[in-house]
Amino acid sequence: MHKILLHVLFFYIAFAAMVSGVFAQSSITSPYSRFGIGELAPQYNLRSSAMGGISQGIVGSAGINFANPASYAAFDSLSFLFDAAMTGSFNTLRSDVEKDRSSTAAINYITMGMPVAKRCRIAFGLIPISSIGYNIYNIIEKEDLPKGGESTGRQFNFFTGEGSFDKAFLGASFKVSKGVAIGLNVGYMFGNSNYVRTISFDTLAVRTTKITNKVYVNGLTLEPSIQYYLPLSNKDRMTFGATYNVQNSIKAENDFLVRSMIGGDGNNQGSYPDTIDRDIVKGNLKLPASFKIGFSYARPDKFLMGADFYWTNWSQYSMLGQEHNLSNTWGVSIGGEFTPNNKLSAKYFQRTVYRAGFKTQQSLFEFEGEKVNLYAFSFGMGLPLPRSKTMINLYFEGGTKGKTTPPLIQDNYFKIGAGLSLHEMWFYKRQYK
Repeated sequence: MHKILLHVLFFYIAFAAMVSGVFAQSSITSPYSRFGIGELAPQYNLRSSAMGGISQGIVGSAGINFANPASYAAFDSLSFLFDAAMTGSFNTLRSDVEKDRSSTAAINYITMGMPVAKRCRIAFGLIPISSIGYNIYNIIEKEDLPKGGESTGRQFNFFTGEGSFDKAFLGASFKVSKGVAIGLNVGYMFGNSNYVRTISFDTLAVRTTKITNKVYVNGLTLEPSIQYYLPLSNKDRMTFGATYNVQNSIKAENDFLVRSMIGGDGNNQGSYPDTIDRDIVKGNLKLPASFKIGFSYARPDKFLMGADFYWTNWSQYSMLGQEHNLSNTWGVSIGGEFTPNNKLSAKYFQRTVYRAGFKTQQSLFEFEGEKVNLYAFSFGMGLPLPRSKTMINLYFEGGTKGKTTPPLIQDNYFKIGAGLSLHEMWFYKRQYK
C-alpha cells in the first residue's frame, strides 16, 4: 500500500506540473481582475471549497486547513500529511449586447504538515493569492474626442493584463490548554503583473502609443489565529475559530515604459522603435487587514456543518502611494459534509464523504453605485483509498458574479477541482522481537 500511495503521489505531481506549465500564463480570464491585485483566489483547501468555503471551525485532522493555522494542532502525532489540488474554470462573460466564453486551469495549492513536538505541529506550502488576466477594448468616435481631434479619426483603446501573486508559507500551531489552540502562518508573498494600454487611431498620421506597467512585489505576511473545541454529548463537538490577517506593507516596484510607432494597431502588431518615457518607481503595496470567524458542529467520522463570515478593509489598499478607491468586502459561507457509514466493512460509496455548500460575497469594487456581488453553490466528494486515511477530493462549483446592467459584466462560471489528501504514518518506531 505504501508503494501504491507513493506512485499515486508521483503521477499526481507530474500531471499537475504539466498542466500548470501549459496554463501558467492564463490562470484566469476576468475583466474584474483589472482592479486591486486581481481576482482573489480562495484561501482554503478543496474540502472547504466543496462546503461553500467554511474553514474557521474545521480542525486539521482530515487535511491541512491552512485557512486557520490553529487547526494544525489536531494533526495526529505520528502522521505526515500532504495536501494538493488543481482546479479548472469554464466562464461565460455577458454584457447587455454580447457574450464571450473562456476556460482556464491551474494548480490550486501544495501543502505539507507534520508534528514537531508534543504540543506543536507545523505546516508549509505554496498557495495562490490572486491572478490577473483580461483583454478589454473600447472605441471613441469622432464626436466623443476632445476639441480639435476630428482629424485623428476614431481612437482605439486596448487594455490587457496578466500575472499572478502567490505565497509560500510556514505555519505553526500550539495546544495551549484543553480545547484551546493558537496558530500563526508566516507567508512570503511574491509575484508580478503586467498592465498594458495601447492607444491607436484609424489614420496613419498619428502614432500608436503603448504604455506598459510591470509591477513586482515581495514581502512578508502574518496570520495569527485561534480555535476552541467544546465537547458535547454523544461524541459531538462544537469548534469555534477566528483568523486575523495583519495589515501588511509589501515591497513593490513599477517598471513604467511608454513607446510609440507609426502605424501598427492596438493588437500590438509591429514594432515600437521610439521610447518616449522610462521610469522605475519603488515603494510599497499596502495590503488591507481582514478577519474571518466561524464555527462548526460535528460528529467525527459522521457529519459536520458550519458557517463562516469574513470582512476585509480594502479601503486601506494602495499601490506605490496611489489609492484605488476600493470598497470594503464581506462574505458568508455555509456548508457541511456527511458520511453514511465509515466502517471498513461498509460498501465503498457508504464510506464516501459527501459535501455541499453555499456562499455569497460582495466584491471590492463598484461602478456608478452598482455593487458586484457573487452567489455560488458547491458540492463534492471525498473518495477514500482502501485501508488508508488518504482521500481523493472532488469539487464542483457553479456561480455568478455581477450582472448585465451597464456598465457591469456578468460572469457565469462552473469550476471543477481534484485533489489528493495523503495521510501517512511516518513517525513511529518499529519493534521487533
